[in-house]
Formats: sequence, C-alpha cells, structure tokens
Amino acid sequence: MATAPPPPPPAARAPSGAERLLRAAVAAGVGGCFANPGTSEMHFVAAIDAVGGGLRPVLGLHETVCSGAADGYGRMAGKPALTLLHLGPGLSNALANLHNARRASTPLVNLVGDMATWHQAADPLLSSDISALAHTVSRHMHTCTPGEDLGAAMAAAVAATAAPAGASGSRVATLIVPHDLSWEHADQPANGSSQPASVLLNRAAAAAGVSRAAPLDPAAQQFVRDAAAALKACPRGKAALYIGGRAALAEGDALLSCGRIAAATGAALLCENAFARVDRGAGLPNLQRVPYFPQQEAAAALAQYELLLLLDVRRPVANFGYEGAPSQLVSLPDEAVWEFDSWGVDLPATLRLLSELVGGAAIRPGVNCKGAFCTALRPQLPAGRLTAATMCQTVAALQPPGAIIVDESLTSGSSYWALSRGCPQFSHLTLTGGAIGAGIPLSVGAAVACPDRVVINLQAREGLKVITIICANRTYAILKVELARERITPSNGKAAKALTEIGSPAIDWVALAQRPLVCSSLVYRDSLQHRALGPGVTCGRTMERQRGGEEQPKKPRCCLGALYFSEARYAKGRPPVCTGFAKRLKPTDDAAQLPTDSVPGGDFKYICLGYSAWDEETLKRAAAARTSQADAVQLPYCEGLEIVSAAAVQQRPELMGAGGPGLGGGAPSTAAAGAPEPAGADVRQRPGRSFVPGAGRLPEEGLDLNKLQERFLRVSKRMIEKMGQNASYMGLTVRRSWQQLLRELNSNNNKDH
Repeated sequence: MATAPPPPPPAARAPSGAERLLRAAVAAGVGGCFANPGTSEMHFVAAIDAVGGGLRPVLGLHETVCSGAADGYGRMAGKPALTLLHLGPGLSNALANLHNARRASTPLVNLVGDMATWHQAADPLLSSDISALAHTVSRHMHTCTPGEDLGAAMAAAVAATAAPAGASGSRVATLIVPHDLSWEHADQPANGSSQPASVLLNRAAAAAGVSRAAPLDPAAQQFVRDAAAALKACPRGKAALYIGGRAALAEGDALLSCGRIAAATGAALLCENAFARVDRGAGLPNLQRVPYFPQQEAAAALAQYELLLLLDVRRPVANFGYEGAPSQLVSLPDEAVWEFDSWGVDLPATLRLLSELVGGAAIRPGVNCKGAFCTALRPQLPAGRLTAATMCQTVAALQPPGAIIVDESLTSGSSYWALSRGCPQFSHLTLTGGAIGAGIPLSVGAAVACPDRVVINLQAREGLKVITIICANRTYAILKVELARERITPSNGKAAKALTEIGSPAIDWVALAQRPLVCSSLVYRDSLQHRALGPGVTCGRTMERQRGGEEQPKKPRCCLGALYFSEARYAKGRPPVCTGFAKRLKPTDDAAQLPTDSVPGGDFKYICLGYSAWDEETLKRAAAARTSQADAVQLPYCEGLEIVSAAAVQQRPELMGAGGPGLGGGAPSTAAAGAPEPAGADVRQRPGRSFVPGAGRLPEEGLDLNKLQERFLRVSKRMIEKMGQNASYMGLTVRRSWQQLLRELNSNNNKDH
C-alpha cells in the first residue's frame, strides 16, 4: 500500500521589521538597550529574544533613566547603546540626559516608536512632532517610511554616532519607526536590498565620512611638527595642554603621551571642569581641573599661559554670562592656540609623534617626570564628624582599583579631585551638560558596560556593582552660591526658601534605601564609620542597615551659659546639662550644622562657658557605637571657654595643650613628624580650651588672657541680648538647671567616694 508523501515543511516565517532592525544593531556592535517602551514599541520588545543574546535589555522606570544609562554605557564602552522610547512624550522625558550625552559626545542611538502611518492623520492623543524634539540633541535624525530597509536605517544611525562632529559635538542619532513598520513581515524590503548588516554598516560609515584611525597624512605631520616647535620655543611654565575627549583616556596611550609632553616641556596639564570621562590615578598624568566659576578662578587659571594646545576639546567658555565677566575664557591670539581633533585621525598616534618631537620618549613616570605623573598615595581615613570633605576623603581612601566614579556633585564633592589623585587607577565621570539627575542613570550604564568594575555614585534592579553616596545637605547650596555671585540678597521669605531649601519635608533616604529594589543600606548622619564602608566599597554593597521603626529624632539644642557634660552622662545616653538659656534649634538653623569635637576616652568632666550646641541623637548614637570606654568621646560644640578634666591626658601628655592655637601655651605634641595623629588628638585644636589632668585643676599659666577676655565679652554680649528677650523664662530655666546640676555633682561625688 503506497504511503502518502510527507507534507512540505512549513515555510520559514519572514522576519518582522523590528527583528531586521535589531539584528542590524547587534551586527553593528550595539550591546545594550535601555528601554521604557509603550504600545508602539511592543514588537521591538518581542524581537529582542528573537535576535539572540547579543542585546542586553534593561528596563528604566522613567525615560531620563534610559537616556542617562545609555550615556554612561557609551562613555565607558566607547560604542553606542540603544534607548527604546515611547512616542514624542517619551523622547521629551529623555531630553535632559540626552543633552548631557550631546555635550559629552557620547555615541548613542535613540529608537523611538511613532503612530502607525495610516493612523497619524487622525491626530491621536499621544501624537506629536517627534522629529522636532529629536533635532535639539541629535546629529542624525531619520524617520523610516513604508518599504524602507530598516536594517540599513539602523546601520546608518550607528555609523552616524562615529561620524565627524567636531570636539564636543553631538554623536546622538535618533531613528523614528512608525508602529506598522515594526510588525510587517517580509523576506526583504520592497527596495530590493538584501545586503548583510555588516556590509550595510560599512557602506553607511563610508557615506558618513567616518575614518577609523587613518594614518597621519603629510599635512597633519607638518602641523604636529609646527606645534612641537612652538612648544619648545615657549618658556617653561608658559604653555598648557587643555585635554578632553579621547585625549583624556588611558586606552591607546593618548593620556600617557600628554603626560610625557608636559614633563618634557614644562607645560601645564589642564582638563575641563565638566568632562565626559578622565582616567586618573597613580601612574597617570597629574591633571589640574579648571575651576567651575569663570570670571576669577577659571579665567585666571588660563590667563597665565602664552601657548595653549587644545586636545580633542573645544575652547573653554564661561558657563553663564555674569555682569562684567567674559564669555570666552581664553584671550590668546589664534596663532597661540593649537587645536588637535580626534575625528578622521589617529589621535594616540598624533600625540605619540608630538611627544617624540619634544623629547617625551625619555620620560619615565615617577622617575624623571618632574611631577607630571601622579604617585601612589591614598589619603588616610578621617576621624570625627562627617562633613562633605571627610566624605570625599573616605571614598578616596577606600575606593577599589579600577573603580568608576560618577560625580554629579557641585559643592559637596569639590575636594574629591585633589584627594583622589594618587589612588589606584580609576575612571572619573562628571555632569557634562549641567542637566542634573544624571548620576544614578550614568552609574547604571557604566556598570552594564563594565560589569567587572565597581561603580561609586557621589540601584539594585539589575544586580549591578553600584554604590550610591547621597550628600543629604538638605539645601540647594549651588543656588545660594549663585545668588551670592550675582550679588543678590535673598529675601529669606517663604518663597525664597522654597526655591533654595530642600529639607522641608525631609526626604527619608534610609526608608527609600530599604525598599525591595535596594539590597541594603548604610547611613552616616553625624560621624564617620569606616568599618562597614570599606567592605561595602570593595564588594559593591553595604553591610549595615539602619534599624527601622525608630522614633522621630529630637531637634538639636543650644545653650547660652554654662554647659556640663561627663562620662557618667555620656555612658547612659543622657544629654548635657545647661545652666543658662536653652532652646531647641530649627533644622535650618546654622547652629544645628556646627562641627562637634572629641576628647580622649576614659573618665572625663567637661564644662563650656559661653555658647554651645549639641544633638542628643548624635551623642546617643556615638555612645552606643563605642566598643570600650577607651574610645574617644564626642563632645558638644562650644564657642567660649572649655574646661576638660580628662584622666587620659595624664597618661598621654601629647594631648595636653593649654588653650590650643591662638591662646598660647601648652606642651607641644610629641608625635613624630608625618605620623598620624592619635585618636582624640584634635581636642587641643580649639581656641579657648583648657586641658586639666584627672584632678580637675586649671593650668596656672599658658592662657592668653587678652584673647580670652575678648572672646568672653563677645559671647557675654550675645548672652545678654538673649536674656533680655527672655527674662521671665530665663529665671525659671536657670533655677531648674542649677538644681539638676547640683544633683548631678552630688551624685558623682558620692560615687567617687
């Protein structure tokens, strides 16, 4: 019996437009897709699995996260990532960080869905002019049409991100794809093109004028020789290299060549203040960052030079136009400014040639570089109160080798640059376009591009090695600085405070960090704790969590009069006793932010005569964190005369200083030069402080009585003014506080006997 022939195999499904486009992206080397898709992008979502594992999808819950992450990816990977955005509103939401990417010259491709071609005429709710939005940030913008080869369109977009655009020019490409084009299936587009994506990419690159590391032609070589001659003819210290872009990267030795040129010629090494990426650390060139503000610091930093080489960077300009201040920060004539571009030439080869011509081949970092290269030197871990400077010092002291530092700070992180110059080599990213909100998205993209490196942001969804440090100063400090620079006196009214203060209501960062998206959190409010920060930085996650459900913290307090504190009160978590006028401070009161001090551990008694301020919650946490009674004790802030009876001073004479700087006297420290100060040594650094060994006697000599009298009169005047305003309340407060103090002293005397 004859058998029926088998049925023919089903015809292979033709790829959709979305699949053809994404395959072309993968073939062009695109490795990441940061997406916030909607209805018009659903076929792209389905197509990501169809193109294999070459394209990593990362969901962003807001479009500005997607664009910022794609910016961070491009800066670290050196190739573009995709953003997948929903219509015009989605692109509009992404524009702030796309502006930063444009200023950073980051390669980036936006893939934006649009309404179906036949539905656009109906003007539906979300319809808008996407191309007009795209033109504000894009070097290349294209809207796909029916019958077009979407793979070729993607290849052209990727090629445009490497096309010549000039220093600091945009390398952002935007591809707009109507909804119906993404779902259409066809063996090949109607125009007949069936070329592989790699061929399409090469063809698109050629059409865009991309030249990949072309050898130096005779004209370029002559330009380099002329620049070398100008450098050698310029007096030492009067020339500067101003670097950015690819010249600031260690890859290809471009950055090392800059250091050798500077060492051989005596030229200064400068870099932009808002740079896209600079590779830094021990063994790399020692760069000076041009100051942020233009009219004095930035212009003065550049005015001292007679010759300037711009290496893959545009001429520096002021960030804003201030009254009476210049726009251009370089006033040199054109013949004294040499501009080196990275487009169409091999910049590392160009800088190597320049280095050889000026004698840089003989330079060895750390040997004969004359300080042009950084030596390995980490800062020590700080002690005491947590401030912006000590935060930066802690990060620099603990950051692991190969770290990526994402720095969006303007005021709090200003000291990090100098502190980190001798750290193990790392990459430093900043806010290039001034559009704030880029820090965390940049960190995500950098971590996706470099999964083996720790990223420190100055969240967790993708399980990335990112540590975010939030400088919660609860004020818009940079705006206050700008008000001062514009010579504007703020009204201090509700409206002015609403636009310059961000502490009402206070953001509970601890609670935010305890949400399911974050693996763990660590909060430092008042004192530095390195014990957990070190492992946290090393492994990419912090190891402690602030306990939840705690009561609302009490406001800080201040005292005008005599303040008494002791080891007995400290150990039990009790606050100091104020004999005088005491009140609660507002969170915005400057006194609430005053620095505190410490005293060597052990039995102590402390009196402040004058003005003092303290935070009960801070003192309680500091006391609870002590591992033994020998640990240093945190004290209130004091402006006036401080009397400390500390038993530890008797065993450690180096801590003795009768009055500290400015009040004369006292035994000098016996610590060796260059050695780290012992714990508690900062107790002798405060004017007006007297140290009394265990017996509790005041020193007979060593105080500058004239300065002490002047300080006492100033504080007394402040006390009298307050007392006059609060006379009735003052009497009651003094009577109660004296009674409490007498009870305290009687209790301590009975305990001693």
